[in-house]
Amino acid sequence: MDDLPALDPTVGSPVANGVASPTSDHVLPSLSPLSHANSFLNPDISPEFDVESFLLSRAAHASLAEIRSEMRDYLADLKTELVQLINDDYGSFISLSTDLRGEGTRLDRLKFPLVGIEGEINKSRQGLQAIQDQVQRTLERRAALREDKALLHLLLTLSESVSRLESLLLISKPSPEARLEDRSQTSKSKYLARVTSEYTQLLYQADKARAKECVFVNELQPRIDRIKSTLTSDLDAFFSRVLVATPSSQLDKIRNHAELNECLKIYDALSLQSEAEEIIRREVVRPFTKRTIFSSALTSPLSPTAPKTPFGASKTGFPQTPFTPYPTFPTSTPNDPSNLVPLLDETANPLAALFNVIIRFVYRDLNEVIKLTEHLRPKIEQRVDGGYQILAHVVWEEIGRAVLDDLGPTMFAVGKPDEFRQNYVTAHSFIAALESMALSQSSLEALRSHPISQTFEKRWQLPVYFQLRWKEIAVTLDDALSNAAPVLRSTESAKKSELLTLQISAVYQAIERCWSEDVFIYELSWRFWRFSLQIVARFKTWLGNVTPPPDPSSKVAAAIQNEKNLAGGAPVASRAVTPQLSNSSTDGQSASSTDDAILRKCALIIADMTVLSEKLRVLWDQQISILLPDVEDDDIRLKDILEQSINSYTSLIPNFTSPILAILSRRSSDALQPVRHIPSHFRAMSPKKIPTRPSEYVLDVLKPVRVFFGVGVAGSALGQSLWEPYGVEWATEIFLAVVIRFTNHLVAVKKAEESLRRLKMGKKSTFSLFGVVGGGSTPSSAASEEGRDEERIRTQLILDVDAFGKDAQSLGVEVEKIEAYMALKTIAAAKPEDGELHSQQSVCRD
Repeated sequence: MDDLPALDPTVGSPVANGVASPTSDHVLPSLSPLSHANSFLNPDISPEFDVESFLLSRAAHASLAEIRSEMRDYLADLKTELVQLINDDYGSFISLSTDLRGEGTRLDRLKFPLVGIEGEINKSRQGLQAIQDQVQRTLERRAALREDKALLHLLLTLSESVSRLESLLLISKPSPEARLEDRSQTSKSKYLARVTSEYTQLLYQADKARAKECVFVNELQPRIDRIKSTLTSDLDAFFSRVLVATPSSQLDKIRNHAELNECLKIYDALSLQSEAEEIIRREVVRPFTKRTIFSSALTSPLSPTAPKTPFGASKTGFPQTPFTPYPTFPTSTPNDPSNLVPLLDETANPLAALFNVIIRFVYRDLNEVIKLTEHLRPKIEQRVDGGYQILAHVVWEEIGRAVLDDLGPTMFAVGKPDEFRQNYVTAHSFIAALESMALSQSSLEALRSHPISQTFEKRWQLPVYFQLRWKEIAVTLDDALSNAAPVLRSTESAKKSELLTLQISAVYQAIERCWSEDVFIYELSWRFWRFSLQIVARFKTWLGNVTPPPDPSSKVAAAIQNEKNLAGGAPVASRAVTPQLSNSSTDGQSASSTDDAILRKCALIIADMTVLSEKLRVLWDQQISILLPDVEDDDIRLKDILEQSINSYTSLIPNFTSPILAILSRRSSDALQPVRHIPSHFRAMSPKKIPTRPSEYVLDVLKPVRVFFGVGVAGSALGQSLWEPYGVEWATEIFLAVVIRFTNHLVAVKKAEESLRRLKMGKKSTFSLFGVVGGGSTPSSAASEEGRDEERIRTQLILDVDAFGKDAQSLGVEVEKIEAYMALKTIAAAKPEDGELHSQQSVCRD
């Protein structure tokens, strides 16, 4: 009994639960009494008492009456605790008032010494403040005296600097040349650098004194202005002399380079870059521009640019015999401009030759200056004046203005599109060559944003050029598409472009010409793209106009209708119709020539449409996609637009396929006419043998297909190029149509044989007292002979159907997957007593 587990009334008995011993305690929810530990009543947990939350937490376990009772009990507990707290601290409250009695008098006695101390402190503070104010006034007077002394020293220094600069600049001498002649060539650059340094310091001192509102600076200002003008004139004269100097030796060249660098530094230090650029323009660029660029420069022979050499020109006027003491080397040298800058192709292009002269001049005479000025250029954000811009402000401004004024009427003439585009490409290649000489991004941006560049671009009449090209290409295309019948091109032309017809070749040539090198201009790329899509749309319209009518010719329609009647079980005549006198041979030849023309037309168009689609995709990959600018919208894919245009006209291929299939199906079906004569042929033949090979007509059934596609036929065929993309598909469709026609012929033959057999059986069943009526042979021998004829006919039909299927398989047709052909084989192998003719005929009809 002691080993038994204790019973828990909340869980249930172990026996009832099927558990030997309790493994877990199930604690039911219980309502704890109100106390200070409750989260709703504890101010540390809930600073603000929420009545609703408190009642909701208790309402789930107790009624409102119980909650009210609990709250009254908790209130009583609180009151008891409060009374106990007062009782505990009441003695301390009472003794506190008794302990503080008499402390006020003691505090009043402490006030009297503090008042005296406060007065002494205030007197000491006032004395210290007076001493501090006196020291501060003394310091201020000394600072003012110091500033006055520094100002006087500054004014003395300023006066001395002015006097020293006047003595350095030899202002008493009248001309810059006279002042510079007193110094050696080596000391000229150093002299100007020293004067510039002194002048820069003078300007700094003058600005500093001017900020102090000194009248003395105003009195010195005329002398400072004269120093500036004198320094500028001396610097300009020396800089001009350095620019036009021709070094006679390598040492002179090095010294000239140093002097040029020093002059540019001086101009940069004085913030006179514009004056330096003006001197370069006046002394170097403008003389070259005047003698090189003029109104008849494109028709006049150009004089070659003489290169700078370390040797001076010959002083004697006597001719000398050329002498080469050493083996000759290539004419290009490491310093040749053609090796460092991109020159233009001068072949039959006088404008390119003129621009090449300018490029060589810029590289030869100004490249050194451009490099030196770029070395003097700090970061862009640190410059206020912008620094030197020789390439934009000097070279391009002077040369561009001369080109606009003197060559503009000739170069910008748009009347001749070929010459206009050549001039456009040549001019922009020249600008690109100038841009390649820019050594920094700021120089390149200054060149492109120059007003001359904007004026230069506005002078090109690109919309007019596009209209001329549009008219030229559109007229040529319309002339080619004016003929509705496809015109076959010459063999050589067709081999070159792979397009057989003149019209479709003209379409491709029109699109290709839009993107050719001698027509396309990048700024007109979107217009040429839209024009290319319009050409494709125009080609689609032409295809719609030349599409054969949906209704075939009368002969083809009659053949198809006859085929439908046979498939539907229409009665077939059991005997040949008596031929009527008519022009059937003439009509047949006319219909055959019409069919050949339709085949030729449709085959050429389908072949060229396929080739055109591939050539347009290749043209996109190799040219159009490269020449078109990038599209910002990712949702627009230009190649998809081109594919949509190609699909718009390739969707018309079925309209040209249907006539081909109809004509080839009719011609193949016409070869099945001998099938009707097989029974009469075997009954009339002697001796009668079991056939072992198919009939000769079988090889002629699919012969039109082979001839059209050139399969197994010597020489070129009309649809030879269509065999790979469409051959098997079309052969399958033609085979299916011929199978239906073949089935109709076999059904007609079987019905005729069955009717004949029934007729003979009726005659054999007629007896008389004198013997069998209708022949001398016995019934058994006649029936045996008739059975052998039917077996030979059936065997021949089986051989013909099998040979027909094998011939179709040689064209790639999967005959086993065609239910109509399998039904045809069943009909051919069926015996008269099988009774499967009607069911197989219904299968073919389906």
